[in-house]
Amino acid sequence: MLQVKRKPKADAEAKPNGRKDRSMNESQMKSVNSNNKFDRLISDNNKKIKLNSLDLINQTNMLNITPVTFASLYDPMDRSKIIKHNLIVLIDSGASHSMAKASLVMNYKNSFFKQNQASYKTAAGTFKSIFSMKLTITLDEFGGSTRIKHLFDLDENEEGIGYDMIIGRDLLNELNIDVRFSDGTIKWEDQLVPMKDFQGIWKGDHPSRKELKSIILRSNEPKSTSEATSRVIKILDSKYEKADLDKIVNESQGLDDVQKPMLLKLLRKYESLFDGTLGRWKTTPVQIELRRNAKPVNARWYPVPRINKSTFKTELMRLVKIGVLEKVQESEWGTPVFIIPKKEGTVRLLTDYRKVNGQIVRKPYPIPRIADTLQQLEGFTFATALDLNMGYYTIPLAECSKDITTIVTEFGKFRYTCLPMGMVISGDIFQAKIYDLVGDIEGIRTYIDDILCIGKGSFSQHLQQLEEVFRRFLKAGLKVNAAKCSFGLKEIPYLGYIISIDGVKPDPKKIQGILDLNKPQTAKEMKSLIGMVQFYKDMWKRRSHILSPLIDASSGKKGKTKIKWTPLMDEAFIQTKQMISQEVFLTYPDWSMPFYVHADASDKQLGAVISQDSKPIAFFSRRLSKSQRNYTTTEKELLSIVECLKQFRNILFGYEIHVYSDHKNLVYEATLSESQRVMRWRLLLEEFGPHIHHINGKDNIVADTLSRVKSNNLGEDENSPAREQMLHELCATTKIRSILAEFPLEKGLIRDEQQKELKRTNSNLKALIDDKESEYIMSNIDDVQLITKNGKIYIPESMREPTLNWYHHYLNHPGGDRLANTIKQICYWKGLSNQAKKLVKTCKTCQQHKRKRKYGHVPAKTIKDLMPWRTVHADLIGPYSITAKQTQPGGDIKEVELRLTAMTMVDPATGWFEIVEVPYYNVEDVVNNKDNYIDKSSARISQLFNQVWLSRYPRPNEVVFDNGSEFKMHFMRLLKDFDIKPRPTTVENPQGNSPVERIHQVVHDMIRTKELDKLVFDYVDPWGEVLSSVAWAIRASYHSTLQATPAQLVFGRDMLFNMKKVINWRLITENKRKQIVRDNARENTGRIPHQYQIGDEVLRLKRGVRRKHAKRKTNPYRVKKVHANGTVTIAQGAKRQTISIRNIEPYFTK
Repeated sequence: MLQVKRKPKADAEAKPNGRKDRSMNESQMKSVNSNNKFDRLISDNNKKIKLNSLDLINQTNMLNITPVTFASLYDPMDRSKIIKHNLIVLIDSGASHSMAKASLVMNYKNSFFKQNQASYKTAAGTFKSIFSMKLTITLDEFGGSTRIKHLFDLDENEEGIGYDMIIGRDLLNELNIDVRFSDGTIKWEDQLVPMKDFQGIWKGDHPSRKELKSIILRSNEPKSTSEATSRVIKILDSKYEKADLDKIVNESQGLDDVQKPMLLKLLRKYESLFDGTLGRWKTTPVQIELRRNAKPVNARWYPVPRINKSTFKTELMRLVKIGVLEKVQESEWGTPVFIIPKKEGTVRLLTDYRKVNGQIVRKPYPIPRIADTLQQLEGFTFATALDLNMGYYTIPLAECSKDITTIVTEFGKFRYTCLPMGMVISGDIFQAKIYDLVGDIEGIRTYIDDILCIGKGSFSQHLQQLEEVFRRFLKAGLKVNAAKCSFGLKEIPYLGYIISIDGVKPDPKKIQGILDLNKPQTAKEMKSLIGMVQFYKDMWKRRSHILSPLIDASSGKKGKTKIKWTPLMDEAFIQTKQMISQEVFLTYPDWSMPFYVHADASDKQLGAVISQDSKPIAFFSRRLSKSQRNYTTTEKELLSIVECLKQFRNILFGYEIHVYSDHKNLVYEATLSESQRVMRWRLLLEEFGPHIHHINGKDNIVADTLSRVKSNNLGEDENSPAREQMLHELCATTKIRSILAEFPLEKGLIRDEQQKELKRTNSNLKALIDDKESEYIMSNIDDVQLITKNGKIYIPESMREPTLNWYHHYLNHPGGDRLANTIKQICYWKGLSNQAKKLVKTCKTCQQHKRKRKYGHVPAKTIKDLMPWRTVHADLIGPYSITAKQTQPGGDIKEVELRLTAMTMVDPATGWFEIVEVPYYNVEDVVNNKDNYIDKSSARISQLFNQVWLSRYPRPNEVVFDNGSEFKMHFMRLLKDFDIKPRPTTVENPQGNSPVERIHQVVHDMIRTKELDKLVFDYVDPWGEVLSSVAWAIRASYHSTLQATPAQLVFGRDMLFNMKKVINWRLITENKRKQIVRDNARENTGRIPHQYQIGDEVLRLKRGVRRKHAKRKTNPYRVKKVHANGTVTIAQGAKRQTISIRNIEPYFTK
């Protein structure tokens, strides 16, 4: 049960009588949407609605919709008992609090009513509420399973609020209900419910709970199921438009400027194929063969809510008109249908053919031997995928078979005149018919819904191939959906393989479930992984040798005991995944044999394996999203099956499938008592026609492991670049060499490698040294004779890659320019900059942690003449929290939560940087029943600033800081004692503290590249090593605006070598100003033009130390104000903040 606590009442405008005014709708009670698209301007007589947005003026169907739903009210004394059904509930963002009619619960007045004083102003007058009561309700259109407990104000005036209940902003915010006038829907808990016709609500068109169960609600749910639902209903839509052939050809990226006109000429020749109408296949009508002793299925029609009846009847008549259905007076067959409400106010049908499918004989379409097929397709030059309009609905049914497809509704019986969706044989027949039509054309392959045209010759020959296909389609009466056709394809997924112009490779999805498995963290998970490998004992003869380190690590340990990983175990884990992957990669499916799918789901993850002849063909695993974890057990178990079948549809579709699950409920036939998700997903499975069997949990070893050992697959992206990289690493024949840990520029080693290069035959270096006019000379550096050029050490070719790797690693993964310029301070070789950029571009760590988009142009800043130590910028970074390993006082290593808050200080003239951790104390050190305490007091911050900066460096003239409380009181007193001018930043000039803010970005990147989850932190000073490494890297790194490193500007020499640096501050100032202008222009060139507007939604980039797989961005904020200095004021609820546009991105919605 979901219990919602009531928030404190919002402040209201003071009234003369001292009461709070809670604004309501007028007498017709039309809601104002949360995006202010509607004004509340409704007159009693005319019932007119004023539209603020011009784009809504022509949407006349929107004028009568109201955000209303239906609820059931529970007995406060017995919450298992419902006392009221079909309560009309208005969802009103204009009301500050939620209200209900007192008459609903008047019988409980003496026991449950609470005193309350409030008044409501409506068009009909002002009404008072003197009581409130906690009510328990369910919103039946949203499934009716989540109970809501909330404090409602009660209206004793029957003509007061107008509706049975009103859900106001207090409950809207708690439940995160989204009222979407843009598409006429209400969204809650991943469910979308259409708004209601205003007039129909008051005609008593209220659905019963049983009727609500017969509506299949479209929801914002897993990608696999939403795509499958769309595939089922898309052919029902008649709004196919004539194709824009010019646009389609221009968007064919695989074709050049010569080939595109040739293709367009061909398409225009057969333009009638692409007119968007429903074709009618001139083919022998299909006869549906029934099983021996089959009995007609004749079920009662599913009830449809009265509010949808008129629309439902209109849809039936539309399908009759276009020839898909025909009215039938009598039939011994009758299958019920569900309705799928669409957001524009119409409905579509979904026929429940599950019982009929059990009476039908399937004849799967035979596929040739896969090895022969792949060999024929390998090495193509051009490929095209064609999609037929309403494919199934183009195939006519024989008169003797039409009755089998009869559907039953309260408006009578109708039967299909063509092959319907939802029948298990539809895919088989479609593929057979397509093959008979075009299968004899060389290079044509049918692929579920697509027809593949693959050519190995010239483009002209490929067009001749396409023309023959088009000619046959035209003769057969078919139509092509040009918008869904693809021309000039470079690779094609086919039967579990990827066929490209370069050859054939297995589809990585087959081993996705294995590649995504993370290292087991407990003994139970480890034993589960070992059990999965042992399950296929006949396949991997060396499994015992490979698994040995993993078996030893878990031996004798109980369930949740943590596993301590060693390098030997890491290698064994990689070898195990590689062993499984390579075998599955090379396994061909055999379509003459059944497929066996074992599926399972845990609280947080899905898992499945597809097998034939006791050998795995494909693996699947995926972690559930936060909302999906709230699904029921049945929904999770069924989702694991649906997603697996969808993922491998190109292997399984149309063939015998046996599914095994340890959830018994899936074996039984679903009824209207099931949740709407379960009903919809069960119907989606009918396309595959699987036989579902129960299996004991202890025997479902592989699927259980895949659902419980943590997967790295957090989403539903089928083409993850990270997975492709992992695939490449697993299948590599050689191990990836780690970067050189030792310092590569040891002077003796440089000298030896230089001498080797000098001794080579025809050495260019020797010729340069001998040339007296050359800039290459021998120099004495720390008593070692080295070759230099213009005072920089020449680095031989053999040392260049180790040098780049070392600097890139120990400077914490800087960008290409910074890496190259830092090395250039003391080293030289030709092509250094390009090699540095190439290293950064291909660095896996950089690509994973530094990618972000940039929107909106930022203004350039101005600076004073540079003077060292004159100004200090101070700020705090954090707090951040991570879970990491830490050495304990006894020597044990324990996984703990570590926090980091640090104070940062920088001199903008020299770039000299300091960072120090702000201490925090455990609960026991402070007070019981409180969280850990981070000491950000002004006293502590002033102490740190004094110890770290003022006691070490010249006294500054001014200190720049933000307006945080930590820089008040004691900190201001400290500045006053040293006669230092405080310069707090303001909203009008937030860039005043930009030097330290910019360094914070660098610090964030550097800390992220430390791969904190792999470190073991010290107990006494956990962050000391990390922070000192970051500080050293910043001081030793070249700053392009200063044209030196901070260390060179402060000490006059390099941090590593005793090589002097001459400083010219006036020149540096001029160069910095020019650089700022260039940087600003370059930055804006790299930014996407975007004008932020008031009311826009934006995402704020998360900063600081985050979990490895955590979201990089926050939930949406709304823009409240746009400033001219490159900042905006954003708000999320009551929280407001002014922020640079560098730290936000637009949040795009449909």
